[in-house]
Amino acid sequence: MKRFCLTLGLAMLYAGSVVPAFAAAPAKVSEIITVEELVAEAKERVAKLGESVANEEAFKKALEEKSVGRDGGVLAVTAQAITEHDKGKDSGIAGPTLRDAALVLRKTKSFDEAKAAVVKAQSALVGKADVAAVAEHPWAKLTGMHAMMDEIESRQQKVRRALAKPRDLPKSSQHAAVIAMLALAMEEDTHEVKKPNEIPQWKAMAKDYRDTLSKVAAGMRANKPDDASNAFNGSAKICTACHEKFRD
Repeated sequence: MKRFCLTLGLAMLYAGSVVPAFAAAPAKVSEIITVEELVAEAKERVAKLGESVANEEAFKKALEEKSVGRDGGVLAVTAQAITEHDKGKDSGIAGPTLRDAALVLRKTKSFDEAKAAVVKAQSALVGKADVAAVAEHPWAKLTGMHAMMDEIESRQQKVRRALAKPRDLPKSSQHAAVIAMLALAMEEDTHEVKKPNEIPQWKAMAKDYRDTLSKVAAGMRANKPDDASNAFNGSAKICTACHEKFRD
C-alpha cells in the first residue's frame, strides 16, 4: 500500500508541479516587463506581421529579409510572457493562442499558412482563445538564437538613440524591457554551448544580462537617464564577454 501511494504521489507530482515548473520562465516575468509593455509589443508585432502577409509579394520579400521568422519568434516570447505574467489576464489577450500562432509564423514558408496564423494572432489579441492551446511551453523553444540576437542588436540601437537624446525615456522603455524578456529565452536555450560543463556559465551570463537590462528599463520608465545609461554601459560589457566565450 505504501509503495502504491508513493507511486501515485510521484505520478501526480510529474503530472502537476514538475511540468509547469519545467515550462515556466527562469525568473518572474512581472519583475522584468510590465503588462502594458507586453500588450504594446504584441500589437506592434502582429501589425507588422499583418503587413508581411498583405499579399504574396510582400510575404516573399519578408521571407527574403527573414523578418517573418524573427517577428514570429519575438511574438512567441511576448505571448508566453503575457501567459505567465501576474497581470497577464488583465491584458485581454489570449496568450497561449497568440503564442501558438506566432510559432507557426516563426517557421512557415507558406503564404496561406502565414496569413491564417496572422488572422489567429489578431483574434488572440482581442481575447479569442483556442481551446487546444495550453499555457505551458518551454522557453527554449520559442525563438531561434540567431533571430533573437538580431532582434536584440536592433533594440540595443533604439535604446542607445533614446539615451543619447533622453527627452522622454519612458516611451522607449519597452525596447530595453523586451531585450530583458528575450534574455529569459536566451538563458534556457543552451544549444550554442558546446561543453556541458560551461552551461552554468552561459546561464549566469544570460541572467546578468537580463538583470542589467531590467535596470535599464527601470531607469527609462522612471525618466532617470544616468541610471539607465550606467546600466546600459554595463550590459555592453556582458555582451562582449559572452561573445568572446561562446561565439568568437
